[in-house]
Amino acid sequence: MDTSTRRFSFWIIFHDNRFKYAGRRYANKELIKFFENMLGKLGEKWQFDSRDDDRFIIKADNDLDVTMMLLKFYK
Repeated sequence: MDTSTRRFSFWIIFHDNRFKYAGRRYANKELIKFFENMLGKLGEKWQFDSRDDDRFIIKADNDLDVTMMLLKFYK
């Protein structure tokens, strides 16, 4: 999704069932660490948003990062 904002305008919404088994706080930390390895430090090029137990949003600055993630994770 492209939100046409100045920063973090490219969003990817993921559904994750691990929150039910691992606990929300632990699962969020694990996801942030995973995406930091791919995209760099949290807050510089991307943001993490998790409001629901089974859904989280990666908000990125660069459409290329989002495209590469979609190519890698789309199944």
